[in-house]
Amino acid sequence: MNGRETSPLFDIQDLSVGYGNGIYIFRGLTVQVPLGKKVAVVGRSGVGKSTFLHLLGLISEEVVKSGLITYRCPRTGEAVEYTRLADRSAKDRLRLRDFGFVFQTACLFPHLTCRENIALPLVLQGYSKQQWWRKAEKLLTMVEAIDGELIALADRLGPFSGGQRQRIAVLRAIIHDPLVVFADEPLSNLDPRSTEAVLAILRNWHDGHLHDQTIDIPRTLLIATHDLQEAWDFCDTFVVFNCVGRLLQNRVVSKSELEAAGGITAITQWMASSD
Repeated sequence: MNGRETSPLFDIQDLSVGYGNGIYIFRGLTVQVPLGKKVAVVGRSGVGKSTFLHLLGLISEEVVKSGLITYRCPRTGEAVEYTRLADRSAKDRLRLRDFGFVFQTACLFPHLTCRENIALPLVLQGYSKQQWWRKAEKLLTMVEAIDGELIALADRLGPFSGGQRQRIAVLRAIIHDPLVVFADEPLSNLDPRSTEAVLAILRNWHDGHLHDQTIDIPRTLLIATHDLQEAWDFCDTFVVFNCVGRLLQNRVVSKSELEAAGGITAITQWMASSD
């Protein structure tokens, strides 16, 4: 195993984050997020799950009072300290190149077709229409076995069902083959079939099956969810916040460790704790 694989993907050191009015979301948060895992971020409402993802994904509007976040790019091995990304354009370039996002609400553009919504990251990266159309078509073809329904909808403006909208949003998040996908409550209000389709697409992306020029670089998924059973069935690593924002064991915990400690019961007990 080389040094790149053993280094953490994100290294968070003594991070304190607030709203600017004296109220803190995190105080002294220190944790390392491993590379190449499917990471569940769980905890009660209001403990900072979304803020945690938004900080790592460079889309947070909360005020970082102190501490460091370092991202080690799996492609180059370069360590990027977020506090040194002084200008917005540097953050934008990193976010657009390496990250993909799925939110609770699909956030589709109503004036764009299904295909155009999916291709948006490629358009922002400067791909020509011929290039992004071809890549979107290839991705839709590759996921046809998972969800052939979207191919028939590719050039429609809508309307789309809630499940269709979320699947389009997931494809938009992965079309540029990001190294990290942040998914913030992506399964909320989905029926079982749509939930299965969304998770299947994310799993296939994570395993490197949706890009034919795949290079041997591990992909990492961070998914915040309130559904502990889905998280348990899908993820291999857990970030568990208790009700005052402290982490279980002060670190990322593997599923195997949690199994030995009682599984979902252990997670639930820590989420309710104020220690």
